[in-house]
Amino acid sequence: MDKIGEIQAHATGVERMRLSYDNTHLFTSGKDCCLMIHDVKDRDPKGKGRDRESLQFSDEILTEKQEIDLYIQEKEQLENDYGGQNSESFDKVLAIKKLDDQINKKQEDLTSNQL
Repeated sequence: MDKIGEIQAHATGVERMRLSYDNTHLFTSGKDCCLMIHDVKDRDPKGKGRDRESLQFSDEILTEKQEIDLYIQEKEQLENDYGGQNSESFDKVLAIKKLDDQINKKQEDLTSNQL
């Protein structure tokens, strides 16, 4: 196999390399905590006739550990705050909210009928 070219993508060594299922993209992750996506060009003329789909974006969002820890702390705080409340008061708040929504709806209906 002949060396075609060389690209400096990572600041440190590469830890993992994977090809996409359709061999159009190469994913590399390095010790520098970076993920690189390389577009693979097929030099084989036989491969030119096939259709290639574009790479779809992931629905996932990568976050840092600090952000996840902060989220977990906030979640635990809310759970503790909620645990301190009795379900009766929560049900009352929901009932009041529902009544407020009904009042607002009736007010909107009245206003639209007057126009």
